[in-house]
Amino acid sequence: GMRHLAPSARGAARRVAIPRAVWTGGELRWASRRDCAGRRGILASRSTREDGMPEFASNEIETAWGQLESALNQLVGLTGGLDGDQLNWRPVTGPRADEDANSLYVLASHALGVAEQATLFMLCREPGERDRAAEFASSGQTSEALEGRWASLRERIPASLSRIPATALIETFEHPVRGTESGRQLLVATITHVSSHLGHAELTRDLIPDA
Repeated sequence: GMRHLAPSARGAARRVAIPRAVWTGGELRWASRRDCAGRRGILASRSTREDGMPEFASNEIETAWGQLESALNQLVGLTGGLDGDQLNWRPVTGPRADEDANSLYVLASHALGVAEQATLFMLCREPGERDRAAEFASSGQTSEALEGRWASLRERIPASLSRIPATALIETFEHPVRGTESGRQLLVATITHVSSHLGHAELTRDLIPDA
């Protein structure tokens, strides 16, 4: 079984819980009922932190937000210091010259929209509507708007996630593309989606001329 550490020791631990799985430092395995149960289980309420981060109803929600936050922060960070031509530059791909991939600005805008929809509008059931088409049509002369939007979401998302119960992970939600899925599946799919775009953004950043 997995040994659950005291809050003070978790920061330096090599063994951390992630959604529905347990990382033991050398291999990834599915979480057992034993891993999830008890005061220190994956689904247990987390302890109070001294860094200002709100309390979450479960360690699983906390870990999911940590992964999503990291990916988004890295992605938006790639837009810093670039001018408009660089932010809006699109690498040409595919067999046709007019088949353009997404710009770094679009990738960041899209990733923020994905995260906002999944966490605030769906999981937390807050009012709001995502404009997916606008994400792919977006452009900018600086990264200021993206950084401002990310700064706002970086505060709003954890604050809202801290107000939902652990049972939200097993509730069902209707995703406009993937259909019916649980709150847990929604979080995992969102992390995967944003992380894939982080990879695209890193490659795009490397290809931008004179960047």
